[in-house]
Amino acid sequence: MSGERSLTLAAVAVLAALGVVCLYGIFLYAWMSSGSKYFTYSPAYLSFSQRMDRFALPLAAAFLVVLALCIPRRVVRERYLMRLWGVILVVSLPLYLLDYRAAAVLTASFALVLQLLVVLMLPFRWEEMRFMFQSRRKKLGSALTHLGVPAVLLGALSFQVFPALFWAASVVMCAGILLLFYGGDDDTGWSG
Repeated sequence: MSGERSLTLAAVAVLAALGVVCLYGIFLYAWMSSGSKYFTYSPAYLSFSQRMDRFALPLAAAFLVVLALCIPRRVVRERYLMRLWGVILVVSLPLYLLDYRAAAVLTASFALVLQLLVVLMLPFRWEEMRFMFQSRRKKLGSALTHLGVPAVLLGALSFQVFPALFWAASVVMCAGILLLFYGGDDDTGWSG
C-alpha cells in the first residue's frame, strides 16, 4: 500500500475513533446531567471533563502525527521523518501517563513547528515540493490547513490563558481551506 493511501486510512481511522469518543461523551453527559440540573457546577462534571480529555487528547495527538507526516514527507525523506516522530512518541507516551495535557502540547508543538517550516519553505520551493495538485494557491492552502490543525489544538489547550492563539489559528486554517476549495487550477498572477 502506498504511503499516501496509508496516511489517508490512518487519518480516517483516528477520526472515526475520535467520533466514537465524542458520541460516548455526549451520551454520558446526557445521562449524568439528567439527574441534576446543576451537574455542570458539581465536582462530578470536573471528573467527567478530565476523563473525556484523557480519552480524546491521545486521539487528537495521533491525528496530529498523521497530519504532520502528510506534507513534510514531501520535503524531508520519509525515513528521517519517521525516526524523528518515533523519538517524539517515545518521549510523549510516558509523559502522557504523567500529564496527558503536557504530552498533547508537546506533540502539537512539534507538529506546528514542522508545518510552519513547510509554509516558510513553500515560496522558495514551489516546484520541488510535491503535492496532489500543481496550483500554487492550492499548495499554500494545503500547507496553511495543515498548519492550522496543531495550532488550533494548542489554542484550545491554552484558551484560558491565551485565547488569541485559538482564534488566529482558526483564521489560518479557514484561509487554507478557502484557498484549497477556491484557489483554481492556474497560477495567473502568482510569481515565483
